[in-house]
Amino acid sequence: MAKKKTLIKRILFIVIPIVLVLGAIGGFLMWYFAPANRINRALEAEDYQTVTALYDELYDRLKDEQTEAIQESLYSVAKDYHDDYLKEKVEYDDVADYYKLVMESVLSYHRKTKKLFEEVETIHQSRIDYDKGIELMEAGDYLGAIEFFRKVSEIDELYIDKALQYEDSCKQSYIAELIAEADVLIAEEKYESARELIISAFDYFPEEDELTAKLEEITALMYSDIEGKWSTTYDFGDLIASEMGLSGYSLYFPAELMFEFDGTTMKMYVNEDSIEEALDAMCADPDSMDALYVVAEQYGVNKLEADVLVKLFYGGSYSAFLLDQYGTEINEALNAFKCEIVYSADSRKIHLGASQSNTADYFTYESEESNSLELLSYTGNTDPIYALKFPINLIRKLF
Repeated sequence: MAKKKTLIKRILFIVIPIVLVLGAIGGFLMWYFAPANRINRALEAEDYQTVTALYDELYDRLKDEQTEAIQESLYSVAKDYHDDYLKEKVEYDDVADYYKLVMESVLSYHRKTKKLFEEVETIHQSRIDYDKGIELMEAGDYLGAIEFFRKVSEIDELYIDKALQYEDSCKQSYIAELIAEADVLIAEEKYESARELIISAFDYFPEEDELTAKLEEITALMYSDIEGKWSTTYDFGDLIASEMGLSGYSLYFPAELMFEFDGTTMKMYVNEDSIEEALDAMCADPDSMDALYVVAEQYGVNKLEADVLVKLFYGGSYSAFLLDQYGTEINEALNAFKCEIVYSADSRKIHLGASQSNTADYFTYESEESNSLELLSYTGNTDPIYALKFPINLIRKLF
């Protein structure tokens, strides 16, 4: 009996440890193969493909705090990828592959991860634009380069300052080339082309002082041919005949027509001091006097009688007679040519009624010498310009 008890004790002594060991092994295996632990081991191994596969497979067996912990771990990796990509420590393809993997599974509804990836995508495109800007800049396409440098994102701290510096450098290079090209045109007296060239740059650099200064220089050169006072002796005979009720008769009325250009405003008027001289010239013109005698005869006064009356009441001066009898009509007719209008000029045209060039109302002109200006034609409907007869040869008034 004693031997039997001893045997049982020995058996128990052997079996119990074995059972305990087996229990421990079983517990360890249960722990080792627990869903959360399997995923955690994959996380530690940075095997994110396995992490997402296990997550999808074992999701129903995970506790809420476990899913949250896994999501937070993958988000932390996503944040590291984001930060490392901004610092150019990792390649875009590796970053994109990771985000695609986790956002199709574990983090599909994770807004913070989505925001991180959106920033990565923004910066990725930003760096493509930056590289394209460098390429165009090196090829001498400064405007094209500027367009891409301006696309570089402000959140790309690694490249935004460089992009701004290169943009400014391209701007200065472009403006320098543009001004050099304009100077060549100026030397060839192609002022209109030079002006258009500079104006085109204001679409890109609207407040650039250097461009503004060059435009003012070109404008001054363009206006320099016509600025000042100009005059011509112009025959207003037909107009005067109409105002005096002598339509159909030939009159000669050579008054002085004035043009003034001050760079922005054109003034046109008849010099009042020339009206009496024009009347004297008309009265000295046989055809004009014949017309006046014909009209007198219509009122029952023959030529001899007309001469006697004019001598009696006006000392024989038909000029004084006409000024007294038709002075108001003559002045009203000539005042129709009085105007003040905004203009701009290029090397071929004087544009009226606008502060910049237009195609509606303009003179064409030539100015080969500094003291002569020839108005060749007029296009438009701006009164009273349409009544003029072209060409009109003007002489500069020096005082």
